Amino acid sequence: MEAFTYDGFLKEIGGFGRYQLFVTITLVMAFMSGGEIVYGMQFLEKFPTYLCREIKDGPWIDCNRH
Repeated sequence: MEAFTYDGFLKEIGGFGRYQLFVTITLVMAFMSGGEIVYGMQFLEKFPTYLCREIKDGPWIDCNRH
C-alpha cells in the first residue's frame, strides 16, 4: 500500500497555483473579519435595567448592577 505525503499529494492534484492562493487568502480574510465582528459584540451591548427589593415582598426599585 502506497501512502502519499503532503507534497506528493499536491503534485498529484496539480500543485498549489494562483487559484489556490487566491482562495486561501480570501477565506482567511473572510474568517478574520467575521471573528472581529463576533468577538466585538460584547462591547456593543448595553447593561439591562436592574430592579431590586430592599425587603422581601417589598416594592421593586431601580438599582445598579452591584
